[in-house]
Amino acid sequence: MANLRKYYVNELIQLYMDTITPQCREDRVDHMWTQILLYYFSIDQPFGIEREVYTAETELRRVDLVVTSVRGNQIYKTLFLEAKRHPAPSRAITPDAWASVRAQLQRNIDKWTDRNKDTTVFGLTAIGLYVKFFIIPKRETELRPFKVTDRPYSLRHDSERGHEILSQIKDFIAASL
Repeated sequence: MANLRKYYVNELIQLYMDTITPQCREDRVDHMWTQILLYYFSIDQPFGIEREVYTAETELRRVDLVVTSVRGNQIYKTLFLEAKRHPAPSRAITPDAWASVRAQLQRNIDKWTDRNKDTTVFGLTAIGLYVKFFIIPKRETELRPFKVTDRPYSLRHDSERGHEILSQIKDFIAASL
């Protein structure tokens, strides 16, 4: 793996992760993910991060965060993140909550009018400090679990695996530049 840095040892990211508590505002989750994605997809590689991206000129739907890359003097959207806050302390994250955020991400990608169908796209759904990773292979339209499993990963307790997956996604996108 080209990227040996690990998000969970970065002091700034740790401080952002510490702000994620049950029932915190959703923007805290977005801010934490902005820092994590910037850690893997830096502007000098050449990647960019966009926040609250409209899916089309005539749509009001927005994706929380998008990673962009440059190929052939054009900007491509290559990774989409839809994040939600963690529910109340006494409530677990339910399968319905995961299904809802995945459906929202799928709808937003479906409405994205500039998608190059010959490009593989990645999706992340996050609830609080938990994340699921998805892929839409080129010439396909449906999100499917990345690396076979559909289970959520804890950014704290599954940090090694989370780092590996983020590094694999970054390496895959970088190889297509």
